[in-house]
Formats: sequence, C-alpha cells, structure tokens
Amino acid sequence: MVGIDIIMEAIKKHKDSNKEIEDNDDEESADIVLLLNHLAHKSNFNLLQEASNKFEKNKKRKWGKADKNGVVNHLKD
Repeated sequence: MVGIDIIMEAIKKHKDSNKEIEDNDDEESADIVLLLNHLAHKSNFNLLQEASNKFEKNKKRKWGKADKNGVVNHLKD
C-alpha cells in the first residue's frame, strides 16, 4: 500500500520536526486528507463510514487522563 507509506512518512516527518504549528500546517493537513481519500478509493472502502464506525466505538471506551502533552489513551478492558 503505497498510499499509507506516504501518509506514515508525512506524520513521521511532522513528529520528528518537533515544531510549533506553522502557517502551512492547514495545507499539510489537507494533503493528508486527500491521501486518505485516495487510499480509500483505491482500496474500495468508505472512509467516512469507517471513521463514523470508529467514532462510535471510541465513544464506548473508557479513557485515561491526559499526559503532559495532552495525549489521552483508552484504557484496556
């Protein structure tokens, strides 16, 4: 899956840069959305439906407290 490799590389570069939000981050975020939509189309699945399914699943989970970076993980059952 070439599409997912491109997305993962973009996310890694963003994390590795450890930078503050810049003016072009909205454009970079749009690129990720476009890549995900392309991947969904090529893989023959409905991205919005899958995101909705995941959202419903996450609503039923129990969540921990945010860490110092504001990251929250779901608790294991």
